[in-house]
Amino acid sequence: MILPAVHGAILLGALLAQPASDPRPAPPNLLLITIDTLRADALGCYGGAPDSTPRLDRLAAEGVRFANAYAHVPLTLPSHTSILTGRYPFEHGIRDNGGYRFAGRQPTLASLLKARGYRTGAFVSAFPLDRRFGLDAGFDHYDDCYGERSSWRRASIVERPAAATWEPARAWLAQQPDGPWLLWLHFFDPHFPYDPPAGAPREIAGQAYLAEVHYVDSIVGEVLDSIRQASTARPTLIAVTSDHGESLGEHGELTHGIFAYDATLRVPWLLAGAGVPRGRVVDGVARHIDMLPTLLELLGVEPPAEIAGRSLAPALRAAQPSGIQESYFEAMSAHFGRGWPPLRGVIRWPLKFIDLPIAELYDLTADPGETDNLAEHQPVQSAASRARLQQLDSALVEPPDQALSSEERRKLEALGYVRAPSGARTGRVYTAADDPKRLIQFERDLDRAVALYLAGSQTEALSRLQELIQRRPELKEAYLQLATFYSKRGEPKRAAEVLRGALERGVQDAELMAHAGLYRHEAGDVAGARSLLQAALRADPDYADAHNFLGVVLAAQGDPAGAQREFEAVLALDPGNGEALLNLGSLRLSQGQPRPALALFERALQQDPNLANAHNGSGVAWIQLGERDRALEAWRRAVRLDPELWDALFNVGKLLLDSPDPRSALPFLRQFVSGAPRARYRKDIDFFNIKINELENGEHSWIQGSVPIQELG
Repeated sequence: MILPAVHGAILLGALLAQPASDPRPAPPNLLLITIDTLRADALGCYGGAPDSTPRLDRLAAEGVRFANAYAHVPLTLPSHTSILTGRYPFEHGIRDNGGYRFAGRQPTLASLLKARGYRTGAFVSAFPLDRRFGLDAGFDHYDDCYGERSSWRRASIVERPAAATWEPARAWLAQQPDGPWLLWLHFFDPHFPYDPPAGAPREIAGQAYLAEVHYVDSIVGEVLDSIRQASTARPTLIAVTSDHGESLGEHGELTHGIFAYDATLRVPWLLAGAGVPRGRVVDGVARHIDMLPTLLELLGVEPPAEIAGRSLAPALRAAQPSGIQESYFEAMSAHFGRGWPPLRGVIRWPLKFIDLPIAELYDLTADPGETDNLAEHQPVQSAASRARLQQLDSALVEPPDQALSSEERRKLEALGYVRAPSGARTGRVYTAADDPKRLIQFERDLDRAVALYLAGSQTEALSRLQELIQRRPELKEAYLQLATFYSKRGEPKRAAEVLRGALERGVQDAELMAHAGLYRHEAGDVAGARSLLQAALRADPDYADAHNFLGVVLAAQGDPAGAQREFEAVLALDPGNGEALLNLGSLRLSQGQPRPALALFERALQQDPNLANAHNGSGVAWIQLGERDRALEAWRRAVRLDPELWDALFNVGKLLLDSPDPRSALPFLRQFVSGAPRARYRKDIDFFNIKINELENGEHSWIQGSVPIQELG
């Protein structure tokens, strides 16, 4: 449910109110909001369009705005780790979204406040902040029910919209007794692909990205209004920032993670509420690592002495610049995932140095767009910056020994964070030819092809990917995207041919073999699919998707025991894997065991109540139990959650068609025939077209019939 924005001023004075009769100030609550992929200049108060972020702009006017706030990594997990620990990436050890887990040995904002009697809750919206990566340390409640995503559905991202993240958080707040709390809300919406929810503007100033920012702004307003209305004696300190920005095509990068220009490093940072003066702007550099000590001091809690971050509370109280001139940054994603050079740099205000084979030096005051590279013209400054960078980060930049499982890595791939199983190439000497500035064109072409497909230009997207493969035949991701697009179009045979071409060209790894096996199965070549999937698992035994695909193939070959072993292998690797639970439930249905199937679907829904396929499977089970009304309810819910879940849509239409009011099926029949892939559903589409004509001509007679059950997988 999308909560409507509430217009009008945010009365932060209510957040500051305390009973005059209590001589001791109540420890303030803390609300921390992190908005994913929000660049600073998307906000009106940072120079952006004045109508795009009215609620955040109001918050800035009622509190303090840090003019030059910086992230240290243009990626979600490392940035949030710095925010919550007050440490640089080379100190807390989280250098990328893949390959790392925060061990919890260092204190965090949550653990420090929990030790002071705070109740702590976190509500996150996407996989990079899943609890398995360790940032749940110190939280009493960590809600990561952001939705299941299949790592092979590479063309789309399942995310939890801001309103859906705020809804359980609001319920959590309502359950808290009197006493201080910490609430961390992470909103993912501005992340690519830019698809504002229904009811939100589709574009602002020609950008869907800004429309998503505007939508999140409205939900932030809902949050602030709700807390204002609930606030009584205890004040609330409010902090809003972003983990990183978004390039939006600047310097050739469409999104983020490759480069470290200010488009992705400069972030908003707003403070308001308890202990914060009104209407001030703090100049100088402010860093993510400074957030923890600043917030703790404003709450009256002593920050850890050993952290690199500094409290900026004295500066905001005295209306002075921050006094900080230096900040370290890095972008290691392409190093670990592509074998490109490691990207590290340092800001020594106003100069910014980027250490790459083609070094870069910019004057951020004279050249905020970072278009005039001064590195060759100022060799002394460049050398001093490189020396300081080496002093700051002497830590290794290679992935740790205990890397993520391949299943976790592939879930990150589904979000657009690309990882190669081999990781970075150690000991390599990089030349100018390896510089990301010269390689970004191929990443941009890949991103544009995906964007075209998501925008509905399928033919052009396919053509772009085919051209890219001709130019860069070693680019594995191009093959995988092209094959995915053919599969989504209902052409699994062509998808399998694409991946066969990759394997024949020597682009061979477990992921390619597994997906080739999946598409062979969809095309009807069960024996070939089984062979490829078994080869993929020999190459990568912990590849959960390959186990899942093989289970589907074994079930199709009449080997339910083998299928069960594969699905259970998935759950051993990833206990909350919704697809494995769904497939085990479907296996039980095929064996005539609807009650055990319902239990498995319920387990999947406990992981996330918004799993459309679990509701679809539950509907099939209820039909087997003779509970038509409960089946219809489950299928309706599945279709509401995923209007393109064609099996569920067919089941709703068929059940209503065989009801006393068959005309109620018409909207579902029309939706099915207009969108379902004809290559897979040709007979069903033809059947529904006949029924639509009969209903529209008054010729349909009600005859109760059977309802087809969901296909396994």
